[in-house]
Amino acid sequence: MEMCILCHEVQEILPDGTAMVLAAFVQGSTVMSKNRKRPPHNPESCDPLFMHPDLSFGTRTGSCGHIMHSHCWQRYFETLQSQDAQWLHEQTSYDVENGEYLCPLCKCRSNTVIPLLPLTETTCRYSHTNLCL
Repeated sequence: MEMCILCHEVQEILPDGTAMVLAAFVQGSTVMSKNRKRPPHNPESCDPLFMHPDLSFGTRTGSCGHIMHSHCWQRYFETLQSQDAQWLHEQTSYDVENGEYLCPLCKCRSNTVIPLLPLTETTCRYSHTNLCL
């Protein structure tokens, strides 16, 4: 059971239930790169489903771990966008025009959400197998 930080409703994550998401921040990173000085690959020549291990950059995704219903987050973000338009671009630590927002609970900078998926029998079996190795 998970609680939405916006409406405080408790819900189990089910395949046919209301979607729940984590606040997250995604950014470019060269931390795991072998070739940082190499120019970026041409996106037209790369398979989007295959990340070549020789890329000069990658991504880093972090999350504060706070969970929201997807519709609660959407309403929260739309409110931020309308307030941003009214505030004439006051100095803030995030850029709503670029999809950034602060986690409503801990104020951690975020720019995306990650959907939470329910555990399935296959997932549980796979996890159990890996634990036994």
